[in-house]
Amino acid sequence: MSIPVPSDRDTRLADQGFSHHAPVWWGNTLVILLEGAGFFALVVTYFYIWRNFDTWPPTATLVPDLGVSTLNLAVLVVGILPMWHLAHIAPRQDKTRALGYWLLVCFMFGLTAAVLRVMEFRSVHTRWDANAYGMIVWAILAVHFAHIVAATLETLAREYGVDEIVVVTITESTATRLRSYELLAEAFGLETR
Repeated sequence: MSIPVPSDRDTRLADQGFSHHAPVWWGNTLVILLEGAGFFALVVTYFYIWRNFDTWPPTATLVPDLGVSTLNLAVLVVGILPMWHLAHIAPRQDKTRALGYWLLVCFMFGLTAAVLRVMEFRSVHTRWDANAYGMIVWAILAVHFAHIVAATLETLAREYGVDEIVVVTITESTATRLRSYELLAEAFGLETR
């Protein structure tokens, strides 16, 4: 009795799709795990620093305003609904117009969240270099802000079929502008020149 041997055609992963058979799915899953680990490390650092102070926030540090933060949280949570709907209509090939509409709605939620996050930086009432509290709070806000901007730009690029996004940095010196481009390239995994 012979054992059937699968052919190459039977064992290949699909090059596209919405399941674990597509290599992109595995790549996205790994990125999600790595990003989640990074956020987890920031949160653990926050609580570690908190334990080293008698009062939190430290004495002489103003408590942040929660109004903008609460509004931003509401925008991000409500923004899940159009993304969930988009994920359900994306596999259907006959819904391209609806897909474009919902991508635009998701972009607007991302843009709103990014603007609110910029406002949120002002409501912290402490500089990033004032103390350990300021550093970790600004780090958490900045990392999440970078994710909001990247996801929003990616949504916009998918909506309009853009292959390239150009960023212009206006600074006082050329060295600062070049450094900002290097930081952007590192953040997006691009090659610096």
